[in-house]
Amino acid sequence: IAIDLGGWFNHIIYENLETTNRQLDFYPDFVGQDTYRYYLKFDKPVTLLKGIELSELNNAFGKLSIKITQPQPDGILIESYFVTISEMITADKIADVAAVYAAISNLNKAKLLLKL
Repeated sequence: IAIDLGGWFNHIIYENLETTNRQLDFYPDFVGQDTYRYYLKFDKPVTLLKGIELSELNNAFGKLSIKITQPQPDGILIESYFVTISEMITADKIADVAAVYAAISNLNKAKLLLKL
């Protein structure tokens, strides 16, 4: 079974963040955190074959943590936690913002592969 995670994690990001030759500092809309937690329950035991590559990213801009666990033989828990820790990122550190935003975008393109 393939489960498309597209659109499940609506962390606020800028889709078209400009990083090339950036001269201005970056100010996120707010400092805060978002958590998404999904528990998928099946009618019989499942085996997780493929999850998500990135498990944690921590830099000057923020922290993104993604966990996939199997608390029960018939259940999968998917958790995503994103916290913005900086009110301002200098232009020379814009790659930190881009890395977090890219990881969130990739999360929303991910698929879980399960075996029944």
